[in-house]
Amino acid sequence: MLQSVKNLLMENLKDELAPEKLSLLPSTYQKIGDIVILDINPELIAIDDVIGKIILKNIPNTRTVCKRTGAISGVGRTPQIEVIAGDNNTETIHKENGCLYKFDVSKIMFSKGN
Repeated sequence: MLQSVKNLLMENLKDELAPEKLSLLPSTYQKIGDIVILDINPELIAIDDVIGKIILKNIPNTRTVCKRTGAISGVGRTPQIEVIAGDNNTETIHKENGCLYKFDVSKIMFSKGN
């Protein structure tokens, strides 16, 4: 059975983080193609690369891990993300309902299922 991302991170970081910091770990992620996007609490910014490497190692078919750095902005709804682990290329191919979408997650907001 696949464990939650929060449990995965807590298990890997329990010896390195204080209990109050463990509660700040992300509990969800968005996977678009082979890219995982996380919301990381600002208090954990010093270890975002460690979090990224854990995700990269444990979530199958992941090539790049990014974190959101700000709100989606502008008319084009441009996301603000930063690569924290893996390949620096933020372009991916996402398959949904038999359709393939090729785009750059740092330039285009994508909502799965819409």
